[in-house]
Amino acid sequence: MLAEWSHTAGLKLFGDGNYKAALREFGRSLGEEESSERWNDWAVTQTALHRPEEAEEGFRRALELNGRYAQAAVNLGALLIRLDRVAEALTFLDGVLKCLDGNHNASVRSLIEQCHAKIPDGGRPDAKGVEVYLSRFVGPKPNEQAYFNMHVGRYIATLEMLPSTTGL
Repeated sequence: MLAEWSHTAGLKLFGDGNYKAALREFGRSLGEEESSERWNDWAVTQTALHRPEEAEEGFRRALELNGRYAQAAVNLGALLIRLDRVAEALTFLDGVLKCLDGNHNASVRSLIEQCHAKIPDGGRPDAKGVEVYLSRFVGPKPNEQAYFNMHVGRYIATLEMLPSTTGL
């Protein structure tokens, strides 16, 4: 299968530090068959090429295909920290802690601590970060999007009333 072959070739090229060629192979692989893993690898390569906007789009696409793909959520969270969007990063990092084993869990906890150190109000994400996080769970139909957009302010106001021990 061409998609698998291209993905494997992209991984090898990435490992060799040939990021532009790796990106071509990952793109070829995605053109044949999308997957969360392939989008994540494409986005990691975009990060290595110092293209944060493209990387963010790739990580978000990986999460659209599989909202439980922890590696893409961690990678997106780390990217958002580098972009000084720490409150938004927390929404992704907090959500994956329970899915990871001990070694990875410690790495994510370290990233979360970095976020908390940068946020003056004790680490609670701002309304925009919460809105972005919640929008991941809205279906693709226009009426679902419209309903969410109409009520998101009320959802956030409710969350802001909760004690900070909730993790939000």
